[in-house]
Amino acid sequence: MIEVEEVQQAYPSVRLKRAGWLVGVLVRPAKTMRAVVGEEKGAWHIPMLLLTLLILAYVFVAAPLRLQAAQAAPTEPPPGFEYMSPEQQQQYMDAQASAYGTTQTYVFPAVAGVLGIWLGWLVLGGLLHLILTMLGSRSTSATAFNITAWAAVPLAVRLLVQIVYMLAAHRLIAAPGLSGILAADVQGAAAFGRILLGMLDVYLLWQVLLLWLGASVSGGLARARSLSGVLVAMLLYMALAALPVFLAAQISGLNTERPFFLF
Repeated sequence: MIEVEEVQQAYPSVRLKRAGWLVGVLVRPAKTMRAVVGEEKGAWHIPMLLLTLLILAYVFVAAPLRLQAAQAAPTEPPPGFEYMSPEQQQQYMDAQASAYGTTQTYVFPAVAGVLGIWLGWLVLGGLLHLILTMLGSRSTSATAFNITAWAAVPLAVRLLVQIVYMLAAHRLIAAPGLSGILAADVQGAAAFGRILLGMLDVYLLWQVLLLWLGASVSGGLARARSLSGVLVAMLLYMALAALPVFLAAQISGLNTERPFFLF
């Protein structure tokens, strides 16, 4: 009974300590990432929950703006529209109207965003653990996933900044990251490069720094080797995240700025 009471008394303090890491990651990153590495069990719940809530808020703020932009954009009927029967024309119009429904503007983006967060965390965390282990790290997979989750706190800051911007400016973010360097109508390898550039911003660099701080103290690797492992894991992840978006854009013929994965 004494042991149970001690655990019950200690658990709130542990939870509050981990909640304090949200601020610590931003103001004292090295010390905070060392504390994250010191956790033997899963300590990823707080940042992942925060990212999940923020991506849902992002979707609900962006949905009406996206709908407004789609309705304002000029639409051209498909070839041979004038030769269609009235029933076929009505079916086409109904299909266009359904594209602006609640499911398409809220539900699907919300599901895609949440899945992107969790799958991105699993993929990047797995890659980080695999590559660091190949380089000689002795850290566990649990440590790698903890590091990956807490290193994503800058991405939560990015989401918050984007939400505030959309609420203040009443418009979507046209060209995220460095995607504006290339024209929106580029094709082929340049289109793939545009997607990758859309993922590059100061928040991603901030994330890489935190990953490096965590990796450098987690498995006994030298700082240079830890940095190389983090960079390889991030580049592989970015390529894996951009590839399906690029293929979908090629099939649909639509321009895509960036994948919905946050990691």
